Amino acid sequence: MNSPERVEQALKTAKASLPPEVVDLRHELDIDSTGVDCVRVWLILDDASPEEVWAFASTSAMRETVKRALRDAEVDLWPYILVRAKSEQDAFDAEAAVGR
Repeated sequence: MNSPERVEQALKTAKASLPPEVVDLRHELDIDSTGVDCVRVWLILDDASPEEVWAFASTSAMRETVKRALRDAEVDLWPYILVRAKSEQDAFDAEAAVGR
């Protein structure tokens, strides 16, 4: 089952296990370029996070935490886990607000 509520609960569970530098998790349910139902998740990191938080080993572990939470919640959407800075997310949000 892939209800939005189930995805949101899985991400809330994951967020509790992520480092404090992860200031937000954003997601959208979508269909990828191959036609497969998916969930895109953005790990939003504090811009002031130390370099080691941005390192591949660290972000890879964060991605695995999110994937595990989705699996444990029996969400069977293909997960795409991306990382961006809070300032980058703020810019996307501002751009979206102008387009409304």
